[in-house]
Amino acid sequence: MTIQRYKKRIRDGNMAIKDHGNKLNKNASQVDVVWLVKWFTEFAEEVGEVIPVRVRMQKKIDGTTQEFYSSDKYTLLPAHFTWDCIWDEMHKFVESDLRVREPARSTMRKPLTLHRPTIRIRSSRSTVCDICAIYHAGMRGGVTADKTEELGHHNESAQPMRSVFALGCKQHSDLLGIFNEEIGNNLNYLQA
Repeated sequence: MTIQRYKKRIRDGNMAIKDHGNKLNKNASQVDVVWLVKWFTEFAEEVGEVIPVRVRMQKKIDGTTQEFYSSDKYTLLPAHFTWDCIWDEMHKFVESDLRVREPARSTMRKPLTLHRPTIRIRSSRSTVCDICAIYHAGMRGGVTADKTEELGHHNESAQPMRSVFALGCKQHSDLLGIFNEEIGNNLNYLQA
């Protein structure tokens, strides 16, 4: 826009930004999402570790809702992978003479987490249990009694360790530091 047009718009009181026109981002609209999701799935199968996660399901049978549990398979990528590292790996793959439009570094995460929610990057903190992190991420959309119960059921194994820890604190107050470190290494828990 020239300076004269800009001054005229200011005089007329039309200082709003011109409408976008609902046009798509040209690069993002030409990205082959099907290929990207397929590549990401194969990449995760190569470098990731598959773990089962207990999930509560509901079915309506004869008008009554019945709850049951099933096991979903989650693929966890090593903690040293970040979304930037994954983009670099994808970029190297595309550069090897492949004619595919690749997404921008900043927009790659959204379609992959949308289409493959069961592929996750492990937490780099050693005190975070992987399954607790998956349950916690599921609670971000809204906490329900069912989701809280699933997390509680997963954490039941930690209760005996906590009671042993409390008993050890009462009996051996001088060895508290050593005992605390030992329990901390054996117990994975989620620090919120």
